[in-house]
Amino acid sequence: MRKITTTYAKIDTESSKQGDFSDTGWIDEDGESIELDKWDIEEGLTVIDKALDFLKDQGAISASSSYFHPGIWYSTEFQIEDYSTDEEVEYSFHLEGFTEVEEKEIYEKFNNQ
Repeated sequence: MRKITTTYAKIDTESSKQGDFSDTGWIDEDGESIELDKWDIEEGLTVIDKALDFLKDQGAISASSSYFHPGIWYSTEFQIEDYSTDEEVEYSFHLEGFTEVEEKEIYEKFNNQ
């Protein structure tokens, strides 16, 4: 089953001084299904389209590497989550169940958007 799981990484003033995160973990370890349903098929969507739409909708702006390799993930930029603590959070999206060919096509299309 193709899905995209979501993790987070937080930094605050103290952790940034140490060059580390203040907290990391799962937002959605079960993941968002990227399998096609009958409506997707009727609209002519592919799993590549559906994955790219999900990444775009979640605000992903960069891949974890400038060169393709299996296992690349996609991330948002750090955003202030709590102004009172200056805590910032970044979300990362991990492809699971995709073939290497599908991952490469997602990577190439993501970088050419």
